[in-house]
Amino acid sequence: MTDKEEAYFNGFAINEGAYFYRRNFDIDEREIKNIFATIKDNAHSHTNIIEIIKEPIAFAEGRNALCTLKVFQDKNVPSFLRDIPEEFQKKEVLICYFLLIEIDEYLVLFTRHANGLSSFKNKHTPIMGNVLAGALISDNTVFTQMRMGNMSLNQYALRNKSYESDDLSQSMPTHGAGRHILKTTRIQNDDETVTLGLSTSRVSKIGSERKTIASLCEWADSIIRGIESPYDVTISLMGHFSTPVRWKDYKDTLIPSYLLIDFHELMNHIEKENLIVQYKSGNEMLPIESKRFFSHLYKRLSGCKTLTEKTAHQEYSCEGSLDLLDVVLQQNGIRLKGYGRLDNLYLVNDDGGNTKLFTYITSHKCFFVGFEDVQFIYQGNQLHMDGDILNSIESILSIFVGVPEMGIVTSEKGTPTIADVEFANDTVFYVVENTFRNEAPSHIICDDMGYECADHIVLSNNKISFVHSKGKGETSLSASAFQEVVGQALKNIGNMRYMDVAYKVNSWRGRYFPNSSIDVCRVGNLDTFEESYRRTLIAPNGIKEVCLAVDFVSKSELREAFEALRDGRPLRQKHAVSQMIWLISSFISSCKDADMQCRIFCRE
Repeated sequence: MTDKEEAYFNGFAINEGAYFYRRNFDIDEREIKNIFATIKDNAHSHTNIIEIIKEPIAFAEGRNALCTLKVFQDKNVPSFLRDIPEEFQKKEVLICYFLLIEIDEYLVLFTRHANGLSSFKNKHTPIMGNVLAGALISDNTVFTQMRMGNMSLNQYALRNKSYESDDLSQSMPTHGAGRHILKTTRIQNDDETVTLGLSTSRVSKIGSERKTIASLCEWADSIIRGIESPYDVTISLMGHFSTPVRWKDYKDTLIPSYLLIDFHELMNHIEKENLIVQYKSGNEMLPIESKRFFSHLYKRLSGCKTLTEKTAHQEYSCEGSLDLLDVVLQQNGIRLKGYGRLDNLYLVNDDGGNTKLFTYITSHKCFFVGFEDVQFIYQGNQLHMDGDILNSIESILSIFVGVPEMGIVTSEKGTPTIADVEFANDTVFYVVENTFRNEAPSHIICDDMGYECADHIVLSNNKISFVHSKGKGETSLSASAFQEVVGQALKNIGNMRYMDVAYKVNSWRGRYFPNSSIDVCRVGNLDTFEESYRRTLIAPNGIKEVCLAVDFVSKSELREAFEALRDGRPLRQKHAVSQMIWLISSFISSCKDADMQCRIFCRE
């Protein structure tokens, strides 16, 4: 090394915060120079300071590492000064770095403002979150923060949740945690606090002094030794969550069934990076009004979309995209691929740099893929497994209530006439009202009036029930029909808390179901509804529940299908049944998140 290089190498000191990878091949000098060239190409105004390639360094206990360091200067106009004429613009100066430590077969990467590294990262294998966690936790570890994402493929489910406490094991609810992906966690080991990004393989030590390169090697090596003999995280609080597993181990047996694009996460990234949408026509980039575009895209691609095999176990087309969007299975993961018009959509940053929309969605992990095997979900460029879902059949089925009268149902509400004061006994509406009458209700309201909060609202025994009905006149394991009624119910959960009760009561007075003499107030006195509703809503022990009433589901048939799926027996409607398990699980989870109970009335 030159005197300048040695001065920078020995004087370099940063906090412990790095990405951990398992090396897939030896990195030679040419590869390093290619990385340096990519960093330069992605800088705004690059001025090199030093470049040191694979410098050997010995640290504690005779261990050795190879260290590559690049320090450079970059100048850029701040985004808040973009519209100022060029002659008046001022640039901020950034001192940036790229530090790569190679220890045995591991790569430890530290960076600051060094862009364009995704290709290099994708060539190597990130250490899976649970393995990395196993290197950091022990019997005495205390979890103080957890951020998790929902594995649910229902668009109305809470996508992210975060908990913080001095000790989460004492306070955090774990019901349904197996259907959540743990994204980040902060842990306390004695006086040491560490944040772990399980979806990014990044470890950050909080509040420590800046460390020299030799000290960083010691810190990285201690984690690597932990990776080699990890703690069993399943006996810790982390054991309640889904397990990240290697895509390569399962990719040949998994059949993609449905796709959910996480538009909320996508918009968060777009707003944070101040991106605009443009359409490429020939060599010309044409601006698009972003708000209208995303509104249209959301209408087209929101919700859980069914996938259809296009190329044998490689490409799957997405329902609702006019066959212009595919889910592509690759050796190292899954990506989204647009065709035609979708392939010409770009996201453009302040500097004019652009990325194809669906490349951006893939790289920023804004999508979920579900499979026929309901234990698995792909999200965040990582395959996750909920090993308990097939063993929770009894728990899932416990919310189903088989109603004998549902066996003769032929429609949802029938075709009432002006002579009718009751719904026909072969309708879902009749079964719902008759079932709740057995629970001694104070009020039953039929709110199926076009702008309803639910088809029925029932008050009984310190309980508020919002009932959503769907009738088909026959039994079938129809995931699409079930998705419709579940989506409607989850979408209207907020109505229970924020319903304008006085307005609703006035709208019900003197009202009858259209074209009939069926009073919408089926049971009770409207004059006492508002007081009863509000009293139950705020009562500490008041029960709020969301109910579905469906005539196309038979509890016994559903049990048989679930058990066949669990036991690996042949099942003709495997695709629909697997989706129904996810829908029911997400329905239960979403109700729990909203502090509500749930029931599903169906055929026996």
